[in-house]
Amino acid sequence: MVLQAIEKEGGLFIPLKDKKILKRKRFSLTIEISRRSSASKKGIVERTAGLLKGKMPDGLEYQNRLRSEWGR
Repeated sequence: MVLQAIEKEGGLFIPLKDKKILKRKRFSLTIEISRRSSASKKGIVERTAGLLKGKMPDGLEYQNRLRSEWGR
């Protein structure tokens, strides 16, 4: 079972969906901390910028096409 911890002020919060784990006499817990920086998120935005450029119709063209479909 893999649990994902949420970092909160003062420590880690581990939400449990299955409460049966608490009824066991023994269980092992391994904590692996991985830090995600905001720089990596910024990199994703920069890499995907302009992805749909040239693929989306002009707003007015799109509106006219929709109106023509409804007018049929």
